[in-house]
Amino acid sequence: MKGTRIITGIVMLLALGGALSFAQFAPEGQTPPGGQDAPGLAPAPAPVEVDLEDGELERFTRALIEVQIIQQEAQVEIQQVIDASSLDMMRFQELHQSMMMQQGLPADVADNEEEEYETVIADIQDLEVGAATEMEEAVVNQELAVERFNEIAEAIPHDPDLAEELNALAAVIIEEDYSDEF
Repeated sequence: MKGTRIITGIVMLLALGGALSFAQFAPEGQTPPGGQDAPGLAPAPAPVEVDLEDGELERFTRALIEVQIIQQEAQVEIQQVIDASSLDMMRFQELHQSMMMQQGLPADVADNEEEEYETVIADIQDLEVGAATEMEEAVVNQELAVERFNEIAEAIPHDPDLAEELNALAAVIIEEDYSDEF
């Protein structure tokens, strides 16, 4: 059931730091274009406690579901951009990994590969900007500031009761409002 996948995605999003990131999408298992995938290097933030106003958890949950859907759609679009290029996935990953390690492109890169890589990265960055705008709109449409959304997201992994309440609420919202999509 896709609804369960959304809830699992929500839990994973929150467990991985929670804060709304307006860039750095990549197909699952890949380093995000334009960024480094090094979550273990940053110091862990101190646990955050949050006092929720009436209805705020529901608004947060609805925004989070929308953000997760937008992220999944962006990942599919990014995969399509890579698939449509003349680079196969392995070569794209090799070139991208080399760039992310700040080594530049490998010596064996052909001129057409370099151009294609740069085109793919530019297209992905355009998709990221569009997705970031959609995510911000999803949060704001729920009458939450992005900063408040992030505060709540950062608190949830440190509050098992709140996380449980979020999961239960997400299941109900998905069943009621997104059953046609899943």
